[in-house]
Amino acid sequence: MSDNQRRIICRLVFLLMCALPTCVCGYWICHPQTAAGWEQAIKAETGVEAKIDFIATPSPFVTVLHGVQFEDPEYGNLLETAAIEVRMGEQVQIKVPHQVTRVNNRGLAKLIKTIHQNPIRRGVKKEWRISFDEPIEISHVEASELFNAQQPEQQSVDVNALLDLDRKTFVLDQLRIDIEPSFDGTLVAANFSFPQKNDLAAANSPPEKVELQLKKEMRGHAIWLHTFDQPLPCWLASEFTEDIATGLGNAATFAGELKMMALVGRSQEVFLNGRFEGLNSPAFGFNVANLSADMNHCHFVDGTFKNWSATLNIPHDGQYRHFKIDPANLYSPSQRVVVGNAIRSAIANGFSLRMANEPGSSDVNQY
Repeated sequence: MSDNQRRIICRLVFLLMCALPTCVCGYWICHPQTAAGWEQAIKAETGVEAKIDFIATPSPFVTVLHGVQFEDPEYGNLLETAAIEVRMGEQVQIKVPHQVTRVNNRGLAKLIKTIHQNPIRRGVKKEWRISFDEPIEISHVEASELFNAQQPEQQSVDVNALLDLDRKTFVLDQLRIDIEPSFDGTLVAANFSFPQKNDLAAANSPPEKVELQLKKEMRGHAIWLHTFDQPLPCWLASEFTEDIATGLGNAATFAGELKMMALVGRSQEVFLNGRFEGLNSPAFGFNVANLSADMNHCHFVDGTFKNWSATLNIPHDGQYRHFKIDPANLYSPSQRVVVGNAIRSAIANGFSLRMANEPGSSDVNQY
């Protein structure tokens, strides 16, 4: 090896091992990050407003945000946590090691949808991963409960509605949100599991994770929900699936798979395969407990049904009577897919309180 080659190698080693780290540390020291700067960056990157008490920078590529609140002008606080750790690299990794509070179904959906729909992310090429180490307790609130009963111009978020201890809650464990931007849109995938039951935990059986994907691109948008046969509360699922899981009662659950796709210039396509349980019959004007509905590989495009097999199960005298659910009643006047509409029609056409007291009278429309 010649002397010139040795000198070149030594200079390169010096630049990589000494000069570059020194410049990085000097820039890190001379350009301190601020809480206000991070609040602006979060708003620009995700579309979510944040408040941060103070920050710490233990290393050049790691920042810890302390006292974080994510907010929305319409919904108020979306969630709060003591600290968030951000690691910058080819993938931005955001770790939430502490418990988060003040989370409700509408606020969580708003947080995920805002990140998904933010148009600025179309020009951002880095992937993001947001992971929550602690279980998250989601409280159930209706849209009307979020606001005080005031004049429209004076409406404000009702904090008492968000903090009601008697409210129905649901726990998500190991929540992870992956954000994958591309040149024409954004994919947001949320994965979470339910807290393990004692028998599964004792057997060290890993929990199956529920997956929710939201995809937005120039040619349209799509939603995919797969519960892997685990019952997900409809009041939580309905925040993402429009009207499909609404109006079924606070105890209703859905276990199965749902796909919805709406492309520009094409009709909406829906695939639904699963089981609705715990249907609240008073919501349908009908007083019977333990109603359920099976939707078997129901596939339809803008009212044209490629496949349809749906059954309403009504308990009677220790057995179940099964009634067809007519797809013709699935759509609302505004052409939105509402499963509750079809169930109400099945109840009205195939069963009534009078028929329940008359053995054999419910054979109409019965399988």
